[in-house]
Amino acid sequence: DGAGGGDRPLYLGGHELTHADMTWFPTCAFMEYILPSVFGWPPSLFGVPCDVSWAPSPSRVPKGTPSDSPPSPLPRVTQWYGECCSIPAFARVRETILRHWHRMDELGQFDPIRELVKDHAGEAGECTKWSYP
Repeated sequence: DGAGGGDRPLYLGGHELTHADMTWFPTCAFMEYILPSVFGWPPSLFGVPCDVSWAPSPSRVPKGTPSDSPPSPLPRVTQWYGECCSIPAFARVRETILRHWHRMDELGQFDPIRELVKDHAGEAGECTKWSYP
């Protein structure tokens, strides 16, 4: 990952915001929603406080999802994402994306995926890893 601290670049392409940041950021906002709420990844991956108005309802979060997450396993990605979220335009994009997926989740958008993950969790010989770590 290209983000970093100190002398390291803050953005994906260096010390200035680039098209790379603008294209990866919306994808990461979607990942911020789907990975914890559907696949049980720790919310700390992105490290940005979330507004409870879009957070998935507890009944939709997979059992075993850590509520008190350990530090992010990808600290440079977390730092980059936090830096982008501090820019008002990026924060608005994030909020729009998270609210959209929350609404879609409430309508059952991810229920078939949750069922698939639940049905195949822990199968012998499974080649797909659904949760992190």
